Amino acid sequence: MTLQTGLPAGVRLRLIGVVLFVLALTTGGVLLLADVTLQRDRLRQVDEARRHVMSRTASMDEGWRNAAFALAQQLELWQAGDAPDEVRQARMRVGLISALEHGDFSHAVLQGADGQVVLRFGTRSQDQPALPTDDAPLAWAWSTSDQTVYRVVDGGAMRLGAQSVRLRVLVPIEPSVLARMVFPGNEIDLRRDGRTVAAAGSSASTSSAQSASLALHWDGLPDAPELLVVRQVEPLLPRGQLLASMVVAAVLLLTGGWLVLGRWVREQSLRVRALRQATAGFDADAPSPEAFAAIKRVAASDDDLGRLAGDLSSMMRRMVEAGESLHRLNAELEQRVTDRTSELAAANLELAASERFVRMVTDRTPALIAYWDRDERCQFANAVHESWFGRSPQAMVGLRLSEMLGQARYAHDASRVREALAGHAQVFSSAMGEGAQLQVEMAPDIVDGEVRGFTVVATDVTALQRAQDELAALNVELGRRAAQAEAATRAKSAFLANMSHEIRTPMNAILGLTHLLARDTRDTLQRERLGKIDTAARHLLQVINDILDLSKIEAGKVVLEHVEFGLDELMTRVFEIVGGTARDKGLELVLDTDGLPPRLVGDPTRLGQVLINLLGNAVKFTERGWVRLRGELERTDASDLQVRFEVQDTGIGIELEQQARLFQAFEQGDGSTTRRYGGSGLGL
Repeated sequence: MTLQTGLPAGVRLRLIGVVLFVLALTTGGVLLLADVTLQRDRLRQVDEARRHVMSRTASMDEGWRNAAFALAQQLELWQAGDAPDEVRQARMRVGLISALEHGDFSHAVLQGADGQVVLRFGTRSQDQPALPTDDAPLAWAWSTSDQTVYRVVDGGAMRLGAQSVRLRVLVPIEPSVLARMVFPGNEIDLRRDGRTVAAAGSSASTSSAQSASLALHWDGLPDAPELLVVRQVEPLLPRGQLLASMVVAAVLLLTGGWLVLGRWVREQSLRVRALRQATAGFDADAPSPEAFAAIKRVAASDDDLGRLAGDLSSMMRRMVEAGESLHRLNAELEQRVTDRTSELAAANLELAASERFVRMVTDRTPALIAYWDRDERCQFANAVHESWFGRSPQAMVGLRLSEMLGQARYAHDASRVREALAGHAQVFSSAMGEGAQLQVEMAPDIVDGEVRGFTVVATDVTALQRAQDELAALNVELGRRAAQAEAATRAKSAFLANMSHEIRTPMNAILGLTHLLARDTRDTLQRERLGKIDTAARHLLQVINDILDLSKIEAGKVVLEHVEFGLDELMTRVFEIVGGTARDKGLELVLDTDGLPPRLVGDPTRLGQVLINLLGNAVKFTERGWVRLRGELERTDASDLQVRFEVQDTGIGIELEQQARLFQAFEQGDGSTTRRYGGSGLGL
């Protein structure tokens, strides 16, 4: 390593460039600061003009209102007293003339309560302007004859003789009025409809002054005139003085910078020369002991150069350590590259195995599976395409969709392809070949909101379609047969209803004659046989009644009554019917309806039939013990209540698997021909 003395030419040029850049930057900064200061002062002066004008307009409005109120009070005092009307009117005219001549008012108008003018008085010969119709404290009026804007001031109500009137005075906005609000160095124009009607002030500008315009409205009324204020803005310094000051400052800055920079350059040259002598022999890749010794001697001095030499010595030691670390890192990097290469080879093998697995799964799938990119070119296809289109999976890659389908077929499915590339999944049926039917699904491949392509899965559903057609035909046939079965059911119900009526008539006769024979005979054997006939006949009659009720239910002709009935009378009839059988078997009948009201509304006939069937069923399957009927109130509201009846017994019970068939017609717990208990299975 070799250090040179002095400054190279390139360094000198760069130093000169830095000095010129600093000079240009300083000049630009001074100009910018002067412009910003001028703009800020201009805004300040314009804001002062605005606040001055608005303050003066508000002050003048307030003064005119006070003067109008005072004039109204003075006029009302002049009207007081017992003087004749001529004298009072003369006083009023004299007072009005004095007020109009010595003030800003040019007209005075007295208006009655209906808005009509009672007295109009003015000091100008021109036509008086039309007054506004509202009673606003302050308003505006315009006179076309003298082209003057008037300020209308309301003086309030006053007494004029026996009537109440309102005083309104007019102030012409003339240059003398505008002069009161002129700020020094300003000019104010009163504008109406974009035209100047009055002006005041002087814009005596100097060579260094700049003007600024400010448009204001006298107040917030819709017809208020516009005030255009022209403000003369004086800069802090004339531009020539400002430029001269900037040149002097730049020259002083350049001279001082050059002196300071030259001294610093000389000092740095001496230090570099000393350091060059100390670092002689530091040209090899590995620093020599002589170079370390020389730098150590220079570092012994307690100054900047010594500290620099000490830093250089530390840097040389770190370079030696860095070289050793670099060799070690190179060895580690080579080992990492070797490991990474092995991992990459293993990943490639795994990826190849995964691709083979995916290829095997898709090739063994009976459906057509393919992936098409945004250009409608095939990127993947399984082996099924070869049997359908005569192209191997390798030949399919890169093939356009229109080339595979043909132009006619492609034109038919082009709209669905566009929808899939727009990000909308498509599911449709497509006919292929002779009678083949495919179920096609197009799933868009969307990555980060962008459609990269779409996957097509086409399944051969020809057999399924045929099965569906056959199923539809079977459904039609099933509907026809269901209609036939329903007609047969209606015929069966009608037949059962007719037969039950035809059988019940002779059965009632048999029961009646059996009762008469049993009453008249004294033969015990004959009475026993007649009793068996009566029991069998009654059982047959019950079966007939159950069949008739079942027929009514199937026909939908059962109508429930809604009548009032006594609960005790109904329970008595029910227990009389099943009581004989219970007494013969030695069973105890228990009734628990204490929580129910004595009168209910409903269908007593059907309720009694249900309870008789339940109690009769319980008595039939109970050999000893008791049978209990309990009624309890479940729900009540303002007009209805719901009652629950339940029957409990100590009989044989019902198996769990038989409970599902409990309420089906002609179903019994023991359906064998050797069953112990009789019955038709229609009661429940």
